[in-house]
Amino acid sequence: MLDRIKRAIEAKIPFGDAREESTDPGNLLSWWHGEFTQEEQRYVENKIDVRSITHPDLSQGFTGSLALDATWFLTGDDILLARRIMAKSVERQESETGATIDRHFIYDCMIQVYYRDRNRDENALTLAVEACEKQIALAPQVIREQPKDWEGELPTHLGFQQLAIVRERDRDYKDAIHLSEVALQQGWAGDWEKRIARCRRKNNRRT
Repeated sequence: MLDRIKRAIEAKIPFGDAREESTDPGNLLSWWHGEFTQEEQRYVENKIDVRSITHPDLSQGFTGSLALDATWFLTGDDILLARRIMAKSVERQESETGATIDRHFIYDCMIQVYYRDRNRDENALTLAVEACEKQIALAPQVIREQPKDWEGELPTHLGFQQLAIVRERDRDYKDAIHLSEVALQQGWAGDWEKRIARCRRKNNRRT
């Protein structure tokens, strides 16, 4: 789902004055002009097709489109734009129920944005960890409903991966091992055996 949105964004369809549009699905157009200055709007327009923000494909959902848009702004001060776009996505998520795989990819975007902002905002790491935990909780259902283009081979799982990194850096080796073992057992791609072995060595040195 998010790959389709990304292709649409990369196409960068010409975008006119959004104020001339007669519809405002989900009040996104009003939010766009109220949330961002004209300078910020021009900056965003230089990176993506703003229609993906103000007039997303309803079949793909507002939430997923906004979440993916946020991941285009992960470097430097751009993260401040990403956080504001993600905040709207999270707000939409409260009232929008999507397919399991869609929610999986939304959490993927949330993890990227919040974790990248962890050194600037003390709450960002907590939000990233929460998104990891929610994505991990969905994992069994995602496996059952996985997209056909996965062809039965699971890709990497950012929630498992990022949370295992956080736990290892916090020297919570037991939890890092547990997360890695679960991800390995479920079949998600990654260097889980290496992480398990490394964390076991580190944990043994502490005892």
